[in-house]
Amino acid sequence: MENTNKLIELDWDNDEAKIANELAMHTEMRAGEIQTLTVDDLGELNLSEEDAVRILQRFGIA
Repeated sequence: MENTNKLIELDWDNDEAKIANELAMHTEMRAGEIQTLTVDDLGELNLSEEDAVRILQRFGIA
């Protein structure tokens, strides 16, 4: 998990790619599955509250 945190802390040129990668790391979802998600779907994912809040903040919602 340490390498994962280091990867996410890097400066990314594309915020959407960063969010998608972080979501994949926490949920083991594939790229195609992530591409079809909507914000409403986030409540159905098995994320910790901390992870869900961080992802929602990156979407500018929380």
